[in-house]
Amino acid sequence: MSKAEHVVFTGGKVVTPEGVIEGSVEIQNGKIIHVGQISPQGAEVVDVDGAYIMPGLIDMHINDGVALLNRINSPSEHADRLEKVSRDLVKLGVTGIFPATLAAPVDEIVDYLEGMAEFRSRWQKEPMGTELCGALVEGTFMNPANCGAQNPAY
Repeated sequence: MSKAEHVVFTGGKVVTPEGVIEGSVEIQNGKIIHVGQISPQGAEVVDVDGAYIMPGLIDMHINDGVALLNRINSPSEHADRLEKVSRDLVKLGVTGIFPATLAAPVDEIVDYLEGMAEFRSRWQKEPMGTELCGALVEGTFMNPANCGAQNPAY
């Protein structure tokens, strides 16, 4: 096994569900296998010197206004846009997203959802950043009297 497949981040403050602890995080083959006090045998050791260590963030509701409001039309254009968003968000620590639609004609929503499927297929072959975990279809089927920021025409 190469060192790149077995890494220990040490010297940091680890964010856990129970709170922040002083400790290390051991990763093997892309998976966190241990958190706490670790004796890193055979692993590449990265000293993060007091920095915070935390798992990736998942954004449960994100709107891509650039794609949706500029009326990108084809599924492959949506997939290309999602690829760019994915590459940018992972740099900010966001490792999973649930993109949401806006009120729009049904055919435009279908194109966006097909673009999500195309992006997801690309990502599964070659992960390139943030993972698309699911989709939220919102707006189009809302009561126009309670549409908030959604376009009531749809």
